Amino acid sequence: MSVAIDKGNQNKVNTMSEKKLQYSLIPIEGMTCASCVSRVEKGLKDMNGAQSVNVNLATEQAAIGFENNDWDLNNLIKTVESTGYHVKQESTVLSAPGMQDTPLAQKAEHLVSRQTGVLQASANTASEQIHLTYIPGLLDFNTLKSELQQGVNIEIDISDKTSDLQQVLDAPHQRYARSLLNRVTLGVVLSIIIFIFSMPRLFGFIEPIALQWRAYSNFLLTAIVLIFTGKPFFTGFIKALRAGTADMNTLVALGSGTAFIYSTVVTIAYTINGWESASAHLFYDTAAMITTFILIGRYLEARAKNQTTSALRALASLQPKIAHRISGHEIQDVSSNELKMDDECLVRNGEHIPADGVLLDKEALIDESMLTGERLPAAKKSGDQVIGGTINTDNPIRIRILRTGMDTTLGRIIGLVRQAQGSKPDIQKLADKVAAVFVPIVIGIALLTFGGWFLAGASFTTALIKFITVVVVACPCAMGLATPTAIMVSSGRGAEEGILIKDAGSQEILNNIDVLLLDKTGTLTSGRMRVKEIVPLNEVDRNHLLQVAASLENHSNHPIARSIVQEAQNQQIELQHFSRVREKKGQGLKGTLDDQQVLIGKPSFVKEYAVTFTEEQESRLNRLAQQGATTSVVAFDGKPAGIIALTDEVKPQAEQLIRYFTDTAVQTILVTGDQQVTADAIAEQLGMDGVYAECSPERKAEIIHDLQANGQKVAMVGDGINDAVALTQADVGIAMGKGTDVAAHSADIILMNDELISLQRSFQLSRQTIRLIKQNLFWAFGYNVLMIPAAAGLLLWITGVGFDPAAAAVAMALSSFSVVSNSLRLKRAKIE
Repeated sequence: MSVAIDKGNQNKVNTMSEKKLQYSLIPIEGMTCASCVSRVEKGLKDMNGAQSVNVNLATEQAAIGFENNDWDLNNLIKTVESTGYHVKQESTVLSAPGMQDTPLAQKAEHLVSRQTGVLQASANTASEQIHLTYIPGLLDFNTLKSELQQGVNIEIDISDKTSDLQQVLDAPHQRYARSLLNRVTLGVVLSIIIFIFSMPRLFGFIEPIALQWRAYSNFLLTAIVLIFTGKPFFTGFIKALRAGTADMNTLVALGSGTAFIYSTVVTIAYTINGWESASAHLFYDTAAMITTFILIGRYLEARAKNQTTSALRALASLQPKIAHRISGHEIQDVSSNELKMDDECLVRNGEHIPADGVLLDKEALIDESMLTGERLPAAKKSGDQVIGGTINTDNPIRIRILRTGMDTTLGRIIGLVRQAQGSKPDIQKLADKVAAVFVPIVIGIALLTFGGWFLAGASFTTALIKFITVVVVACPCAMGLATPTAIMVSSGRGAEEGILIKDAGSQEILNNIDVLLLDKTGTLTSGRMRVKEIVPLNEVDRNHLLQVAASLENHSNHPIARSIVQEAQNQQIELQHFSRVREKKGQGLKGTLDDQQVLIGKPSFVKEYAVTFTEEQESRLNRLAQQGATTSVVAFDGKPAGIIALTDEVKPQAEQLIRYFTDTAVQTILVTGDQQVTADAIAEQLGMDGVYAECSPERKAEIIHDLQANGQKVAMVGDGINDAVALTQADVGIAMGKGTDVAAHSADIILMNDELISLQRSFQLSRQTIRLIKQNLFWAFGYNVLMIPAAAGLLLWITGVGFDPAAAAVAMALSSFSVVSNSLRLKRAKIE
C-alpha cells in the first residue's frame, strides 16, 4: 500500500545532502583490529570519487559513498590489496535451462559480465549453466535474473539467493514434513481397514464377507499403501541397489515387500486352487503396518529435527516482514524480501532494520544486542553501517539498503551455523563405519534366523515371520542421527548464546583440550588503552613531552599510539609536524622534529639506539610494569626524556574464567607481545599457570607447535591480526568479539561479543554436546545389540513372549525418535 509522508518524515526526506552519494558495501577479509580499520579507511579515502568511507570491524565491511556509480571495481580491489587485505569473492553456478546454442550462451555471458559485482562469468551450453565469480553483496541476483529474462529469454534459478531468510530455512522442512504427513494419513487410514479385514474374530461384522474378497481387498489396499505411503522406502531401496549399497530403506523395503509378495503368491495360489482349503496366514496387514508405523516414526523424527533449527528460525525472525520503502514523497509498505540494493527505507522507533545498509540521517541510536550482547544502544552517525535485524531505538531514520537476504550479516551468521550443522566430529566416524556394513550384516542375520528356524522344524510361515521381524527391527537410522541431531541443536543453542561454531569437530577437540592460551590485549583486557601516568625525565616539561610524543605517535595506527594521541587531544595540545618518520612494527617510532631526533616505543626499542637509563629510571620502569602498566619511553637526541605509562584494564570476568579452567584441570597460559614484567603482573593477578611475553605472531605459533609436539591439545583465544597465525596453528582457534566476521578463516569458533563468559559457555556447551552424542550412540548401538537377537527368537526362548513384525516396526520407529528427542534436551540444558 502507499501513504503520503507526514510533514515530519517529509522534512527528513528533504534533509538529504544536495550531493547524493551512491553507497556500496564491500566485504573485506583479514581485518581483526582497530589498526586494520584505519589502514583500510585511509587507502579507500584516497580513491577517486570516494566521498564517504566507513569501515566496520565487526562486519568486516566497508561502506563507501561515491558521487556517482562511475567507479572501477578492479581499482577498488587493488586499493584494498595494497593495504594488506582482500576483497571477499565467491563463486556460484546458476542453472540456465534452454541455453543450448553458442551465440545465446555468449550473449548471456556478456549480460552477466557487465553486472555490478561480477568479476568473471562463463556460460556452458553442455551443462546449461552459468559459472560466475562475484563480490557478495554487490551483485543483485534479482536484477541479474530480470536482465537475462529480458535480454536472452533465459530463466535462471536463484531460489538459494532469496531475500527471505525464513523461506530459506523453512521451505525444505515444510515441504518434506507436509509430504510425510500426507503419506502417513493415507497409510494410517488404509492400514486400519486392512487390519480389520485381517481380524474377523475381533471384528465380527466383517465375517459375512467371503475370505477371498477380504484377501482381494487387502491386496489392493496394501498395494496402495506400499506404492504411495511406502514410496520413499522403495525408491530409496532401488537407488541403493543401483549404487551397489544398502541402507535403512533396504531393510524396510525387504521387510514389507517380503510380507506383501508372500501374501500375493498365496492369494494367487488359492485363487487357482480354490479357497475352500485355505489355511495359510496372509500378511497384508503386516506389510501395511510395517510401512505405516515406520513412516510415522520418520514423520515424528522430521518434526523433532525441525525443532533443532528453531534457533536459526529465531534469528531469521529478526528480519521484519514489512519494510517502509521511500519512493519519491511516498512511503510504500512492502515485503522485506522485495527490497533491492540502493532502495531507501524509513525505520520508525522500535522497528527492526529490514536489511544491511547505511544511515542517511545525521545520527541514530541502534540496539545491536542481538549481535553483540551489549544492552546499551550504539550511537551511529551519517554514513555508518546499520545491520539488518537490529532495532532503531530513537527517532525515525532513513537508511539506504546495501545487502539483502543471505548476503546480510544476519544471513551470513545463519549460513555459518548451517555450515557447522552439516559438519561431523571424529566421534561420528565409528558410527559411520558400523552403519556402512550394518545393513548387509542384518540381512545376513535375518537369513540365518530364517534358516535356523526352518531347519529346527518351524513352518515356512513362522521362519518367514522371524526373517521379516529381524529385518524390520534393526535401526541404522538411530546411529546415523546420534551425532548430527546433537550438532544441529548445539549449533543453534550456541548462536542463541552468541557462540558461532564453524566446525562440529572443534567442539569435540574443545572438550579434550589440555592447554588454553589467551592473548592479553582485547581478550583478557578491554583492549582500550588509556594513559595512566606521564613521567618527565631530565627536566623535560610534562606538556612538551606529551606534545612531542603524540605528534610522533600520530604517524602510527598502533593502539598505544592512538591512546597517546587521544590524551593530547583531550588536553587540547596542538600537534607538531615530524619529518623522516620510520616505524618498527610493534616496537616504536623514530622521527625528526626541528633537527632533533625523537624516539618513542618499548624500552628495548630505544635501547637499540644506544639510549641508556640510570638505575633510578630503570627502577621506575620496572615498578610501573609490575603494576600492570605498559610503558613507552620517549628519548630526545639519545637521552631519556620521559616515560608514558598506559593501562589496559582487566575484564571483570577474567578471574572467574581462569578459576573455571583451573577447576576443570585445563592449564591457562598468557601469550602476549607486551613486556615480560607487565605480562607477569597480569598473569599473577589472575592466577594463570604460565606466561610467554614479547611474542611475535610467529613466536605464538611456535609455542603452540611445541606444546602439540608434547602430545597436548591446545586451544588459542585471540582477537587481533597478530593472533591469526596462532589461531590457525591451534587445535581449536577462538576469535573474541568478531561475531559477524564470517570470513575469519583462522578461527574455528567465533564469539559474537567480548564477554569472557561467552568463552566459558562455549566450553560448557561443547562438553554437554559431546556427552549427549555419547548418550545417543550408546542408545543406538545398545538398541540394535539387544533388539536384533530378541527379534530372532531370543526373547521367545527366554520369556515365551514373541515379537511380531508390527511391534518391531513400532520399536524401530521409536528408536530413531528417541535419539532426536534426547538431542533436543540440549535446547533447555542449563549453561552457567
